[in-house]
Amino acid sequence: DVPRQGLQLWRSYRPLLARRDVLLLLGLRLSITSFWGMATLALPLLVYRASQSAATAAYYGAVSLAVAAAGQLLTGLLRDRYGRTGPLIISSLGIVASAACLALYTDSVAGLFVFGTSLTATAWAVSTLVPALIAEVADADEKNLLVGLGHMVWSGAMVTGSIMGGILIEVGAHVPFALGVIHASVGTLCTWRLCVRLDNR
Repeated sequence: DVPRQGLQLWRSYRPLLARRDVLLLLGLRLSITSFWGMATLALPLLVYRASQSAATAAYYGAVSLAVAAAGQLLTGLLRDRYGRTGPLIISSLGIVASAACLALYTDSVAGLFVFGTSLTATAWAVSTLVPALIAEVADADEKNLLVGLGHMVWSGAMVTGSIMGGILIEVGAHVPFALGVIHASVGTLCTWRLCVRLDNR
């Protein structure tokens, strides 16, 4: 029955949720992805408002994703060559810097293109590095559990971020990005602490 299945599910995930490295990984996912949810809604809308052109908003989406795809290839190369910490911290700080710049250029098409694209590239770079983190954090019999838990947090963060973005952009176009600086800073801190813990194993 449903209550018994729910109890069994909780017993399966409870040992993971008691571990600091897992909580840091989930904190990284939650904080950065919630901001990404806000930005995913806000950026095309702001490009359209600034340009008064739906085509320009579409071009923005295409350009940012194309650059992010190239960035993912570079991220994988750097991860193999230099390890996890440098690429993760640099990408996370890139999200912080992009969010801060976007808060200042919400009515500039050029600014939204440049800093929105840098945000997309760095956010996807972090996402590219997460599967390897999961493999390091989880034991052999926990990997699928942690993948499921991580994706649940990712989905929840995207939903809440999108809702927050829709509300906050009506308060002020800069507000989602100002809040994003805080979210991404928390994610960067979680990333750094997690890398330290993994290095000290």
